[in-house]
Amino acid sequence: MNDIIYKCPVCGQALYPESGALVCFKNHSFDIAKEGYVNLLLKKASKDPGDSQMAVESRRKFLGGGYYNLLSNKINEKTLESLPKDSASQINLLDIGCGEGFYLSRLQKFLSENLKNSKLHLWGLDVSKSAIRLATKSNPSVDFCVGNTNSLPYEDHSIDFAVSIFAPLNPDEVSRVLKEHGKLLVVTPGKDHLSQLVNLVYGNASPHKEDKDPTQSNPKLKWQETVVVKDSIEIIGQENILNLLSMTPYYWSISLERKHNLEKRDKLVTDIDFKILLYDNLAKKTTR
Repeated sequence: MNDIIYKCPVCGQALYPESGALVCFKNHSFDIAKEGYVNLLLKKASKDPGDSQMAVESRRKFLGGGYYNLLSNKINEKTLESLPKDSASQINLLDIGCGEGFYLSRLQKFLSENLKNSKLHLWGLDVSKSAIRLATKSNPSVDFCVGNTNSLPYEDHSIDFAVSIFAPLNPDEVSRVLKEHGKLLVVTPGKDHLSQLVNLVYGNASPHKEDKDPTQSNPKLKWQETVVVKDSIEIIGQENILNLLSMTPYYWSISLERKHNLEKRDKLVTDIDFKILLYDNLAKKTTR
């Protein structure tokens, strides 16, 4: 049985399985859904936070077409390079903001084929219940939960490797849950990402403003490496083009006229541009 590393989002004590739920010693209880995930989200700013069902489905269909496989492959390679080898204890890998689990599922398959003699266990967290429900159905061997990235429901220094792909990130929380010298892999869009799509949405668009270093507020996360992944993709079919639009923030700002023009297209060639950043956690485990 895999070691449970969840902590109670109410009191912070360890959670343990009991009669179809996760329970702490103060009797806070969280039911395990029939699909297999657990909802550890407390405060909700909206009734259904996170990505909508439409955005989740659009992303699943688009990514399933292989358009971002180049990025996925590079994530897999950098993760394999960074994981501990031949560990006698369980290796915990966490995807923060995992969505419907596309990258995590491909990563699991890749590591199972290339990382031998290791007790690897995967965890996925997202604030969207729709995304987690779909992720669990697609990959029931991963421990998925609905949770808040600003208050990760995992024990201190329990994670060996964390990934965050186009997701909100709280560097203090990530440093807390990572083991000393545990690794964090972050993916952000580069300045040319989807530049041709952006031009169709806004017209004569300037280059994408690159995200700031998401860890800059926490010096305990030490930058190690940056890898740039760039290519040009040809998207065939109106459905695939609209799925791409629907999974981006541009969906909410495109004008009706420009959306109608995009709906008439049966092909779109656009750049993809990603930055993969790797960090080492310098936070030491403190004794109580």
